Amino acid sequence: MALNKEQTIRGTAYSWSQIKINIGGNVISEVKAISYKTKQAKQNNYGAGSGALSRSRGKKEYEGSIQLFMTAMESLRKNAKSGDLTDIAPFTIVVSYLPEGGTIVTHTLKYCEFLEDGYDVKEGDMEVAPTLPIIIGGVDYGI
Repeated sequence: MALNKEQTIRGTAYSWSQIKINIGGNVISEVKAISYKTKQAKQNNYGAGSGALSRSRGKKEYEGSIQLFMTAMESLRKNAKSGDLTDIAPFTIVVSYLPEGGTIVTHTLKYCEFLEDGYDVKEGDMEVAPTLPIIIGGVDYGI
């Protein structure tokens, strides 16, 4: 049975298995999750009448988090004289999406720093991989 046009596979979708994460110049495979987003303040401006006359834009804010296995955290500690991840100098995180036969997408998170350091481990845990919030100075979505 031949596939009709609607059933044709059009390449490989972006997925976690194709992500490469580079922190401070080193590819880190011990990343369980990464989250980042850009927010921008916007408002409608009103004058006479009930409709908006224009729109204003305010500052952009960036936020995110990264979930690292303990092995990666302990390796990163070497970059802080105190051993505390919050004392590491600002670094860049590069997230590359590398689908087979598709378009490579690269996002660069600039001037990142850890906001917290620590562990939350309990009986029954089979892995140690805390989620750490990060402050981000800007995101280049590569467009």
